[in-house]
Amino acid sequence: MPTTFRGILTVALMLFSSSVVLAQPASTELRARLAAFEQRTSPAAGDEAELAAIADQVLREAASHGATSDVVVLACSSDFAAANTACHDRLWRIARERSTAVHVRAEAAAALVRRGDKEASAALVELARGASARQLAAMAPSLLALPSELSLPIFSRMLSADEPAATTQACRALGEIDAFESRHAVQGFLAATPRGTGEWYACLLAAAELGDVSALQEVRFRTPYMRGVDLIAAGQVLLRVDQELGLSLLMQATRQGTDLLPLEAADRLAAARPDLARDIAEKALRSPDARARAGGLMVYRRLMLDPTPEVRSMLADADPSVRVRAAEVVLELRRKRASR
Repeated sequence: MPTTFRGILTVALMLFSSSVVLAQPASTELRARLAAFEQRTSPAAGDEAELAAIADQVLREAASHGATSDVVVLACSSDFAAANTACHDRLWRIARERSTAVHVRAEAAAALVRRGDKEASAALVELARGASARQLAAMAPSLLALPSELSLPIFSRMLSADEPAATTQACRALGEIDAFESRHAVQGFLAATPRGTGEWYACLLAAAELGDVSALQEVRFRTPYMRGVDLIAAGQVLLRVDQELGLSLLMQATRQGTDLLPLEAADRLAAARPDLARDIAEKALRSPDARARAGGLMVYRRLMLDPTPEVRSMLADADPSVRVRAAEVVLELRRKRASR
């Protein structure tokens, strides 16, 4: 599930096809199967095994014939696709496909790393070696799949780039790596960077995330000047030392932006304010933006809620990324109940 950097917003923005590719309808077979399920099953007495089987079909269809490479990567990156052996070859083909955007190739390689492929780390490092600073910024979440001894040199190189997006993303990523080298890199950057820039804020928050007490105090002082992702990160960091302030900042973030930023904050609020998180998620489910619908479903999964008729209908959503996230809602709840 999401962490400070790899949250709903990051993942939603990485649903590469959602805002630029024509919708790909679900298969006729899947839509018919879902319609039959809804006709014979009341919401209170749903056939959980059948619904899970439909969700599994959603993932298999997306992995086997997604309209675009990024849909295949998304489906094969799901932890519910671990048994899909076809994903291995498909992910390697995408990772090696020079005509595909490098950040999509990187995410395919990262998925292979997470699946335990012994050659994938080297492939991901090679992709990073040939990438521009701007490309590395888009690849940063994928690079976190690497062992720290491989990712740290890449993030350190990004910190020295003359590209604000790269340095900002490097700072955010380094906050995820609990190591002396990451602390040293973040502190060095803070000492050499003018205060108040976007990159400086990102590294300040990373230092606080890594346990720097003085950085934490500075974050507390700077919160009135923070917006967007920085405000959410500050709320997350401060939850550990001042729950009331941390929750206040996250609730403030729910009122910023349109769909994605409130979803990011809602994901962090799921444990303390599940009511508010649910309201934000349900609003996102009705959005015309597929990225928001997918993000809303991710919050829904975090909350471990029973799939409503609206959520179940998204198993046949016009956008394949939304279908994948709806399938994960169903399968997550099924897994939780099976573990009891």
